[in-house]
Amino acid sequence: MKHLSLEPELLAALPAQIDLRLVVTDMDGTLLDGQGRVPAGLMEAVEDMRAAGIVFAPCLGQAAGEPACGPGPRRRGLTTDR
Repeated sequence: MKHLSLEPELLAALPAQIDLRLVVTDMDGTLLDGQGRVPAGLMEAVEDMRAAGIVFAPCLGQAAGEPACGPGPRRRGLTTDR
């Protein structure tokens, strides 16, 4: 699994061990660029999370009563930078 380097002050605030089971992210303006593309390497990171038993759930800000989360970016026909 890839490890990203974080600023020391961010690392200091984290516990020594994290029981990570779910990663949820907003899509528009956070995960996606202005052209609806996901960042390079995201699909590999999602595969790494799945292999580690972590659920990845991209979500959209929707009106009440509308589904906001889905199983992954491919469902909405999004592209990668590849």
